[in-house]
Amino acid sequence: MYTEVLYMNNLNLDPNQIVGNSKAVNLQKSITNSKDDQKLKESCKEFEAMFIKQMLSSMKKTVNKSGLIKENMGEKIFDDMLSDEYSKSMAQTSSFGIADMMYKQLAVQKYQ
Repeated sequence: MYTEVLYMNNLNLDPNQIVGNSKAVNLQKSITNSKDDQKLKESCKEFEAMFIKQMLSSMKKTVNKSGLIKENMGEKIFDDMLSDEYSKSMAQTSSFGIADMMYKQLAVQKYQ
């Protein structure tokens, strides 16, 4: 099936123009659905990353600072960017599983 997908994409065939070939129509629908599924998975992972970043920010606010060394604006920006990268990394490894649960729930709703 994968080779058929590549073949159809390379020829730029429109399944609606192919009369009597339901296999091509079904194949095109599965291509579209897989692209939609990939977008949905990516969106769920991005949401999980935002959630983790908010969690990390809240956790960091609870840490007491000694005041011995003052924090400047550059350090705050770097710290925020570092938290952002940590959250993206955590979301990509699926260590929390929020994106997977969201994807399963939204995918079921999409096909109903």
